[in-house]
Amino acid sequence: MDTMTQFLDVYAPAFLNWSRWIFVAIEVLGAVLFIGSIISRYAFKKPTEADFEFLLYGIIYLGVAVCFDVPMFWMSMAYVFAVYMLLFPILLTPKPKLFTYLFKPLAILSQIVYLGALFYNHHYEGFEWFWRLALLIGWFLVCYVLIWLTDGSTKENICTHCGRFGDNEKEDTRWEEDGCEYIYYKCAYCGETYRVKINEKKEKVKSEE
Repeated sequence: MDTMTQFLDVYAPAFLNWSRWIFVAIEVLGAVLFIGSIISRYAFKKPTEADFEFLLYGIIYLGVAVCFDVPMFWMSMAYVFAVYMLLFPILLTPKPKLFTYLFKPLAILSQIVYLGALFYNHHYEGFEWFWRLALLIGWFLVCYVLIWLTDGSTKENICTHCGRFGDNEKEDTRWEEDGCEYIYYKCAYCGETYRVKINEKKEKVKSEE
């Protein structure tokens, strides 16, 4: 226990002090991987508009990382986008589903590490310990919703026919005979239409006679 405490006493403050530069390094590495993926992808097909979401996210969150020196709980959200940017080049490869396996666990881990270090570093006591912990848990849930939405949106834009990720066009939303609601997309690469289930009717419970 003493060894763990000593470890946290040393590395929790160090991590927070270097957190924004860690974030910048992730962004730079993501940019290098992105450029390499774009170059290699021209051999298959020119990038779609979805590929360049990287640029928008990169500009906004790189700015956040550079401008704020004092660690704050809300800055953990920047790490969600840092993980997204780092893994984004995977979406430009023929195996974009690998992104969906890695993004959610790594994004959640980034929140736990950052918020945990922030909480430990302040050494709260008494009642403040409880309400600060409740605040961080609440904020973690907010970030989790963002992670969940980002992951879901990415999965919807992976074609079930060719397996490629792109800026796929939404064509229709309708209920089918199986009792499920689907969104139909047209793939930007192969031109095929595929569907994604978004809702399912609950079976009505028959009342006892």
